[in-house]
Amino acid sequence: MGAGPAGARIAERLAACGVEVVLWDPRAPWEKPCGGGLTAALTDAVPELAEVLPRSRPVHSVRITTDQTVPPLELELRRPIHVIARQTLGAWQLERARAAGAQVCAMAVRTPVRDAHGGWRIAQTRVRFLIGADGAASTVRAAVAPGLKIALEPTRLTYVPTEGDQSEMLLRFERGIDGYAWDFPRPDHRSVGAVAAPRTAGSTRARLDSAVAAIAPGGGQHGAVVGSALYPMRRGYPEIGGDDFALLGDAAGLADPATGEGIANALRSADWAADVFLSDRSFRRYGALVARRLGAELRDARWLRYLLYTRGYAVRLVAGAPGRPSFLRISEALINGANEHWSFAKQAVHALLAAAFVRRKFETTPIGGSAT
Repeated sequence: MGAGPAGARIAERLAACGVEVVLWDPRAPWEKPCGGGLTAALTDAVPELAEVLPRSRPVHSVRITTDQTVPPLELELRRPIHVIARQTLGAWQLERARAAGAQVCAMAVRTPVRDAHGGWRIAQTRVRFLIGADGAASTVRAAVAPGLKIALEPTRLTYVPTEGDQSEMLLRFERGIDGYAWDFPRPDHRSVGAVAAPRTAGSTRARLDSAVAAIAPGGGQHGAVVGSALYPMRRGYPEIGGDDFALLGDAAGLADPATGEGIANALRSADWAADVFLSDRSFRRYGALVARRLGAELRDARWLRYLLYTRGYAVRLVAGAPGRPSFLRISEALINGANEHWSFAKQAVHALLAAAFVRRKFETTPIGGSAT
């Protein structure tokens, strides 16, 4: 259930190996309100994405601003991020699933129920295995793992025309929002939005709309939620996989807590679930595999979100950069680490080494004096 990138990805993988697959989704492909960035780490992990990259816009630099009157940070990416419309990405992946032999049922269905003879019943169809790729508000999660609670992080978004040959993305941080606003250029428009941690003062619709309007005033705004895991995560994360079910992407709470980015982990989880199923004809090992490969990453991202947003270090880095080149190097390490999926430890080491080198080489005079 759910024919977005994750659902269509696992449908393609399984159908290509002879599994009979039905995809239920009443509106796929559709434009989900999100940034649409394909990170460098994701294009490495899913090489087939090279087919759709010509329909994206490569971004080579990042401008970071705040709600304060300080100069923006201008950062170069070591490798580009490709920004794409979610409808374009979803249509491409859905076509690959159809070509592999998956059936697509464009019909809205209610929550699936256990069948008395084993498996699941969806509408009038009985299936042996059930995969939930139906987003943060997953109906499949309610059926297979009613005790699993995830953090629902709100977003608000608008679309505006692209200005010229724009190849720079904007990130904007504000005090009072445990999150950030973005402006990502796509081939024929810009995705401008904001995301915040749930149940905080900055996560209200009015506050997020204000953050979006600060970048793109006057646009009609749309809302959605992304799903990230709550901590502490149970050992092995058994709730997201069992003998006859699996949860993918936002349905499993796998969006990055620091950035809100969910495409990468959605597609990664689809591949991991496919690998486990094709080996075992069961999803029982899938939760442990996700916990092993993503558990530390998601935990560290939650700490990073706390430091950058709740503690306000993101604003401090931008505000302090004009007088401290080390702040610029720390920011570069964090941005490139997010793009290339470095571990938190690697990001921290790169940031600290860069800061120490720059401080030793350039910051030999007090702030405001001439650098030697």
